[in-house]
Amino acid sequence: MAAIGINILLLAVFCWLGVNFWRGYAAAQGTRWQRILAASKSSATIAWAQLVILATALINSAAFLSDFLSAGAGEQIKTMIPAEYVAAFVVFTMAVSILARLRSLGS
Repeated sequence: MAAIGINILLLAVFCWLGVNFWRGYAAAQGTRWQRILAASKSSATIAWAQLVILATALINSAAFLSDFLSAGAGEQIKTMIPAEYVAAFVVFTMAVSILARLRSLGS
């Protein structure tokens, strides 16, 4: 039950992040890197945190889907620690980093 809740929370964070990033990226002008920085409040720290959250969500989704489809690979991925807990920890860490950076930017 906790795994489903964590996966729903991760999906919500991923969607929120994706929508906000895309809005900023679409509204920005310039090179790809300038648009990425503009979408990340001109902070490479926030851009990095967003990338880490994206990668973590993709890895967690792969493990969750393999369990859902009974492919057996999910058990191999989660031999020691459930992937949901690792993914939640990384996303929480990056979300706190983003919030701290936004606070220091005065947003």
